[in-house]
Parts: sequence; structure tokens; C-alpha cells
Amino acid sequence: MGRAEGERAPARRYAIADAATLDSRVGSTPVEVPPPGGSAALDETLDRAATSTPSGGEVFHPGAWIGRYTILAKIGEGGMGAVFSAYDTELERRVAIKVLRPRASGDPLGHARMQREAQALARLSHPNVVQIHDVGWLGGQLFVAMEFVTGPTLRAWQREHDPRTSAGREAILAMYAQAGAGLAAAHARGLVHRDFKPDNVLVGDDGRARVLDFGLAAGTRVSAADEGEGGGASEGESGGGVRVRVAGLLDSDLTRTGSIMGTPAYMAPEQFLARRTDARADVFAFAAALYEALYAELPFAGETFAERQAEVIDGAVKPAPVGSAIPAWLRAVLLRGIERDPERRYPDIDALLAALADDPIARRRRRLRVAAALLVTTAVIVGVVIGGISLAQRWRAARAEAMAEERRLAVEARIDELLAAGAAAEAERAFQAYVTNPDNRGSAALARAWLSHGERARSREATDAALDAYASAYTVATASAEQIAAMVGLAELARDQLRWRGLVFAVEALEERFPEDLGRPEIRDLRLDAALARVDLEAAERILATADRGAGDDVRSVIAALRGAQHTPYTRCTNSAYRLRGRD
Repeated sequence: MGRAEGERAPARRYAIADAATLDSRVGSTPVEVPPPGGSAALDETLDRAATSTPSGGEVFHPGAWIGRYTILAKIGEGGMGAVFSAYDTELERRVAIKVLRPRASGDPLGHARMQREAQALARLSHPNVVQIHDVGWLGGQLFVAMEFVTGPTLRAWQREHDPRTSAGREAILAMYAQAGAGLAAAHARGLVHRDFKPDNVLVGDDGRARVLDFGLAAGTRVSAADEGEGGGASEGESGGGVRVRVAGLLDSDLTRTGSIMGTPAYMAPEQFLARRTDARADVFAFAAALYEALYAELPFAGETFAERQAEVIDGAVKPAPVGSAIPAWLRAVLLRGIERDPERRYPDIDALLAALADDPIARRRRRLRVAAALLVTTAVIVGVVIGGISLAQRWRAARAEAMAEERRLAVEARIDELLAAGAAAEAERAFQAYVTNPDNRGSAALARAWLSHGERARSREATDAALDAYASAYTVATASAEQIAAMVGLAELARDQLRWRGLVFAVEALEERFPEDLGRPEIRDLRLDAALARVDLEAAERILATADRGAGDDVRSVIAALRGAQHTPYTRCTNSAYRLRGRD
């Protein structure tokens, strides 16, 4: 054996074994691959491969050389071209090579655009974006070398996860969050996908989502419109069920009518109207794809291109399917994502992902669980210290409190869902059912339920309802924490409504019953406002003397103004003081 042959033997054995593995997956014939390095035999092979064309004019075929790549097997084919597995002899790794068909490569402007975007994408390194390694031309055909990924498309993956279950819904949201992170990374580089859909995302065997085809097909011409619901590139699958899919340019066609590009199932209105698009078109497509994953149907009706176009442009979103388990807050996020007006959508993918992660019901439950745990623990500790109550009685009291708090958490979450869905009357019925339940009587949870009710009423400026709720909370409260919160709520409500006598009354009650809490910032502010309402400047100055340094700077100018306005009528003076403090 000569020297060159001996040098090639180890790498040749590696390449044959590598190709044989591929053969078990896609049924191709193993191809012997020359090694990397500077051998004369390799250089001669590369030169010959770069200048030769096999019979029939086919440049790309198993065994052919494309620069430093040798073609192993064809593993996918579609309207735009073919996909090959190949071996990179310099970096000793398998890659995928996408080759555009001659008819798809006949657009010179498309050539330049595709090459430019492929080169830009090659400079983007992100775990949720398919890596582009190389782009070039051979035999008048554009090819792109890219990361080779095994695993299903996102569309195939999501079929295995039921959105009707919490676990399935959380898994879908988590996987789409990965895909969204890839989109956001590309947008940060100025790359807009223009054809995001579940078929353009791969879920690798490592569980990682990778987005592919960032605008790379947008410059190609297509002879027929794609009016399907997705489609995607072909997959190779062996008898053993191992899926092999290329991470690169999809071989599915894009719709192109004039300058309209995209897949109709996920296209934004501005794409249908052939208007200028930006990253918000990807926001629309992402939200539409996630809507489909969660509801098992697309958000817009229409069986033909024209029907779908009309529905999308009109913003005619279908109602949620009967019996859907998707929470109202999540539907609201999706609907904003597919707004027909780009200005009303989320401004970017990051904002959409943040909204998807911000589950208000889960957030409230976490906060209330922590508060409930602290309150129940405190109640148990206090109960142990206080004598005269048997251990069984203390246990029953703590358990009754815990159960009342658990029921409150459940009804609060239900009320949030109903209000988000616009069912205010049903939400009110759910609240009344809780506060009239005799099992909740005497619990701290009952007072907290009234406090929450007051906060909701106050947020929608229902003054009378808020007043009634805070008063009820104070009446049923069994501990000072809830009593203080209720009285503070009444005082703040009176102040907001410029009801000075009510404010003074509430503050005097706080000062009389809870003297040890007068230093709390919210109570100190209320006492200051009450003193100003009474034009009791000495009292206001005494309160200021107990405040932290700098805390009363905004009030001192008010006091100075009031000292020069002692003869101003009461109502006008107090209203002016309130305005001077900047509270209206």
C-alpha cells in the first residue's frame, strides 16, 4: 500500500461507517469519502469533482464532490429542489445540503437575495436556529450547506401532546418559546422569516427546537400557489421508524402571486396585500401557529386562497371551539398576536413571549399560596402560645382556616378567568357563593376575600361597590392585619373621591385602634392628607418629623402655601392642598 493510500485508510473507514449509519435510516448506498488534509490524491479528487458533470447533466448525486463536501445520499425532494446528506471532509462532520432546482434558481435577483440572507444567517449562532455553514454555486445551481438534525418537525411533535391537558399545554408553550427565541435572535440581526410555520421548525432528538428557512426561499419564483394548511419538506423514514429530516431550506413552495410570499395558513394581512413586511409578520405567523397547536384548528376559516385571504384581511377570527380548555388570558394573548393591524400586535417576538409566560392566574395563585402559607403558619404558632385551647381544637381551627383559604384561592382564580372572559355577572355570583358559605364564617380568609373584591371594584372605579367591600372586610375581620387593610382601603377611597370628612374619620379610627402601626408609609401618607384636609398644619409637621429623611419634601411646600391661605374656604382649601400634593 502506498503512502497516500495508507494515510487515507482511517478516514475512509470512518466515512464508510458513517454512511452506513445513514443507510440504515434512509436506505441509501454508503459512499467512500476521502479524508481531509493535503494529500495529492484528495486534491486531485476535489479538482475533478469541481469540474466534472455526470451523465445526464446531474451535478448533485451520491458520490459527487461539492468543494469540501461529498454527497452521501438524497434524503428529501420537493418543489424547490432536493436535500442531500453530505460529509464535510475538513471538519469531519455530517451536514445537509439543499440544492435549488434550475427553474427555482432562474431569478438573478432571487439569487443575490438568497445568497445574502444565507450569509447573514451563517453569522448567526443560536441554539434555536439551524446553523448555516456555507453557501455557493455549482453547475448554475445554488446550494446551501447547513446543520444536519434528526428529529420530527414541530407539527409532527405537537401531535403527540394534547393541549386539552395542563401538561400537554405547558409542553407546547415551552417548545414554542424555544422557537420564538430563535425568531427573536434572527430579528435582532435584521432577518425576517416571512414563512414561519410548524413545518419550518425541527425538534431534535435532544429536545431542542430549531427554526429554519429565514427568508431564504423568499426570492424564488414558484409556478403554482400553495393553498394548503402547511405541508413541508419530505422526510426519510426507515423501517425502524427513525426519522431523518434536514435542517435547512424546506423543499415546500411558498405562495407567490406578484410579490405575495408565504404560506396562506399563517400569512399576515400585509403579506396578502403585498405590503411591506417586518418582524410583526412573523409575530402574526407565530401566534397563528401556536393557536393551531392549542386549538387543533387555524384561527381563520376558508378552504381556498381567496377565502382565507378575505378572512385574514377582515380579522374574522373563529370563536373558540366548544369545550376548549384554553384559559381566557391565553386566548387574549393569541388574539393580539394575530391582530390584522400590525400596530395593534405585539411589537416583537420578545413581547409576545413575555405575555405568554405571564400567566396571571398562576402568578396570583403563587402569590396567594405564599401569603396563605405564612398566615396559616402564623395562626398555628399563635395558637400554640395561647393557653386554654386543647391541641385538637387548635388543629381543627388551623385546618378550618387552611380550607377556607384554599377555597378562597380557587374562587379568586375562577373570578379572574370569568372577568378575563367578560363574564362579570357570573364572577359576582361566584364571589357571593364564597362569602355566604357558612364554612368560611369567622376565618381570616373571608376578610381577605372582601378585600380582594374591594380592589377589583376600585380598579374599575365602582366606588359604591368598593366602599361596601372594604366596610364588609373590616366588619368580618378577625385579625388586625385585615382590619388595618380594610380601614386603609376606606381611607384611600375617600381621599380619591375628595371626601375629606370620610378620610379624617378613617384616619382617626386608625390612630385610635392601631397606634403601633402609624409609622407605616401608607398610613403616614393618609395621616398627612387628613391633617392637610383639616388645615391642621402643626399636626402635619409633627407627622413629617417622624418620617424618613426626604420623605416629606413634597409636603413642606404645601404647608407653606396653606400658611398663607388661612382664610380660604374649607373645601376649596383642602382641594387645593390635595392638588398641590399631585394626587388628582
